[in-house]
Amino acid sequence: MITRRALFLLVSANVLGGSAYAFAGYALKAFSPLELVFWRTLLASVLFLPFLFLARPLKFTREEWARMAFVGVFGYAAPLLIGNIGQKLSSATNASLLIGTEPVAIVLLSAVFLREPLTLLKIIAIAGGVTGAAFIVCQGIPFVNVSIAPHWRGDLLLLLHGILWALYSIVGKPVLRRVDPMIFTAITTLFGLAAMSLMLLPTMGAPRVGSSSFIAVASLVYLGLGVSFLGTIVWNKGLELVPASLLANFIFLQPLVGVILGVGLHRDRFTLWSAAGGVLILAGVYFAAKNSESSRSLDLNSSGC
Repeated sequence: MITRRALFLLVSANVLGGSAYAFAGYALKAFSPLELVFWRTLLASVLFLPFLFLARPLKFTREEWARMAFVGVFGYAAPLLIGNIGQKLSSATNASLLIGTEPVAIVLLSAVFLREPLTLLKIIAIAGGVTGAAFIVCQGIPFVNVSIAPHWRGDLLLLLHGILWALYSIVGKPVLRRVDPMIFTAITTLFGLAAMSLMLLPTMGAPRVGSSSFIAVASLVYLGLGVSFLGTIVWNKGLELVPASLLANFIFLQPLVGVILGVGLHRDRFTLWSAAGGVLILAGVYFAAKNSESSRSLDLNSSGC
């Protein structure tokens, strides 16, 4: 029986996650994708630092350091940056829908790198996610009645960003066996910040907010404090109260919130093909979660790649 506190945490975590794309749309009007990721990550990193100082001493192996570095750069910073570029070329609505490919990608990558068997539920999840993504990107049935979307390049980047987010879970699993999730998140976020700093170094300076609107700056702060930091805490607290498989089912809220905000705030175009693609992707997420309930393939006890 799920408690009211657990329900509140589950809903809050996914509403915060789902709102990220609408607010990123505002922030991207004043900041470049790279600047947005850097300042957002910097804000979150400052608040994560106390978790490192308060944590009990813990020695990491070279492999664990390598995994956390990889996750921070390629499983956190890279998908954020690619997702921002993709959203700038596409829309917040499509970003909200295509992020649904992340749990489906986890299923596929688990089979490829963790040698987990491809069950029928996994195959259905992968098929639903791939087909749904194709509908959104192509705005039609590939090779039948495709009408190339004007922002297909952005949609492909958004698809890639969903796949890269899956690396966060796949590569980080072995480390999370013995490391508190908050410590893991703090360290990987700092690695992501270091990567963004190196990329931004040639043009490093104060954020160019002189001509920026208050909404753009406020949106950046919300993304850093509300989504990257608070959203992570709420997610981890929810994970302490319920099984991971139950938490996965609430991911359905993220695309729903994202689409509502994208259409309502940004007047994004939402076609029947987008709706059909979103339904298929969410069906894939559902079957991925059902597979997790039956085989526990997405928990933190699987072997690493």
